[in-house]
Formats: sequence, structure tokens, C-alpha cells
Amino acid sequence: MQKYVIHPSSSLSFNVLYIVLELLFIDSAFSFLIPRKHLRRSVCRHSTATTESLERTYGGIVYRTSVFNKEEYAIIAEDVARVGTLVAESPTSMAKRRRGAILPSNSRTVQLFRHGSLQQFVQQMTSSDYELSEEVPIEIRSYDQAGACMAWHSDDILYQDPPQVEIIWTLENTSDCQTMWKTTTGQVKSVETEKNSVIALRAGGPEHCVTSLKRGKRIILKCVYASKKATFVSQTQDAAQFQAVKTKKKKKR
Repeated sequence: MQKYVIHPSSSLSFNVLYIVLELLFIDSAFSFLIPRKHLRRSVCRHSTATTESLERTYGGIVYRTSVFNKEEYAIIAEDVARVGTLVAESPTSMAKRRRGAILPSNSRTVQLFRHGSLQQFVQQMTSSDYELSEEVPIEIRSYDQAGACMAWHSDDILYQDPPQVEIIWTLENTSDCQTMWKTTTGQVKSVETEKNSVIALRAGGPEHCVTSLKRGKRIILKCVYASKKATFVSQTQDAAQFQAVKTKKKKKR
């Protein structure tokens, strides 16, 4: 198969070349040359990750899209839909006007997070035996009220030697919220997280925030992966922001 290479000295920019290809109706054939994400955002897709990428990629943040397959995504969406009324977050939280709930520990989603592709991604990224935390529940967090946001902060260290990996997986996002973080060089990066995407960062790492909601809705699942060698050291406010709620019972036919 013939390989196509874009020479660095080409006078056409990536954006111009992309438009030309679309006009020729061969966008899909050349999508591997010019991914859409590279044209619209400064944060791009990663198919693999390493320990080094967790510490250095985007200044301490790893962002990946298309985490679960369609069947897994449907299971998670159904579990979240069955959760009862979302409650207001603790007044001590860094977030404002955000609502949420703890996902029941016996849900299928917990099993997917514990044994599925997300855990494999975390283990591949850290090159270690990280597994879903038994002490910290998976939380549903919803930005659905005007002004919902999260102030600049660095995640509390709940595990030591080594610290835990914090995971934010996006179920739905029609909002204008942006996740922002500061790199080790002081730069500020941002991304509007896509449906079925994940952000991973090490606790105690980069400062990050979520900008204020003006329109739409953003629903995420927040969880923690910890090394089998690590020690759980404290039950801070960040460990559980919401009280557990009962799931809706299915009506008998």
C-alpha cells in the first residue's frame, strides 16, 4: 500500500488541506493524516498511554476518547438513569451548584469499572497493578444548573506510596463547561470533554477546575484507582461528596 506523507515544508496548512480533502469527498480515507481533534482543540486523542504520559502529557493530565464500547456504554447509561433524585453537594466542596449521587456498589457499572477496559487503560497507563478503590465509591456528578462550576484545586491524596489515580469519565456533555488545568510550566490548558471520554490525573498533581455552566448539561462519573501496594490514609471530604441514594425499582408487569 502506498504511504502518503505531508512534508513539513508544504505551503498548505493542515486546515486548508483538510478542506480540500473534504471537497473531494475523501475525508475518511485521509482521516489518519489530519484528525479532526487536531483542528478543533489543542488536546488530541491518545490510543495508548504510559507512566511517563501520566506525569507529563498535557502537564500531568491524560485525556482519552472512546473508552467503552456501545454495549458497555448502554449499561452505564441505564444504571445512571435508574439512580434516584440527585442531591446537592457538600457545602465544603470545591464545586458550586453541582448535584450528584453515589452509584450503588452492586451495579453493573461498578463491575465494568473494576474489570473492564477502563481498568486496563489505567494499568497500561501506570504500568502497575492499579485497581478500582474499595474505600471510595463511584460518584455521579451533574452540572445541570446555571452557574455550576468547580474552583481551582489539586485533588487530595487519599492513598500513599503511591498516590491514587483520579478518573473523570464523561457520560454526557452538551454544555459549554471547560475542564482547565495548569501545567508544570505554568501554562493553562483546557478541553470540552466528549461523551465516553476519560480524564486521568494523579492525586496531588496539577491544579484543575471546571468553568461555570451557562447552557446545556454535563454528567460525569468520578472514581479512584489505587495501587495494591498503597495505603488508604484518610477519609476526607473528597472521598465521598454525596449521600447514597436508593435506585428506582422496576415496575412489575
